[in-house]
Amino acid sequence: GDRRSECHAAAGFQAAIGSQYYLGWGFKLSSAVNNNAIFQWKSYGSPMTQNFPLVIKMVSGQLQLHYFPPGGGDVTLWSRSISANTWYKVYLRIRVSDSTSGGSVSLWFNDAQQTLSNGSTSYTGKTFDGSSVDPKWGIYGATGTSLHDYVRHLRIGTALADVQF
Repeated sequence: GDRRSECHAAAGFQAAIGSQYYLGWGFKLSSAVNNNAIFQWKSYGSPMTQNFPLVIKMVSGQLQLHYFPPGGGDVTLWSRSISANTWYKVYLRIRVSDSTSGGSVSLWFNDAQQTLSNGSTSYTGKTFDGSSVDPKWGIYGATGTSLHDYVRHLRIGTALADVQF
């Protein structure tokens, strides 16, 4: 009955405040139905005001990048129609900060840097909450259907070239 299959964290990786990381991976969904997440930049520990600062998920046939600010709310940063059973590439640049003005996220989709909803290629916000943050890949939250998220080429680095494939 649990509608999730996720990989939590990465061996040897610990996000540090003040650092910048690039995360890259390929994915293919068996269906474009709504779900809660195919990727989370997830908070752990306490004190916590953001459960998951960044999420990539499907909403109404659109792959979307969301930012969840401290204390609530949901900002859709980017949206794109995708097809089921097609491989896609995602690269994220995350500047890690426990300040609302110190962190940021940028997105590349299929090798092209994307303009976000603020008209820029970067969005500023708090990207570290609680006592740690970790990446989570997989699928979470689709209901009423069988759904698979195939993930490959998981990479974490300090430059875009480190994660490109």
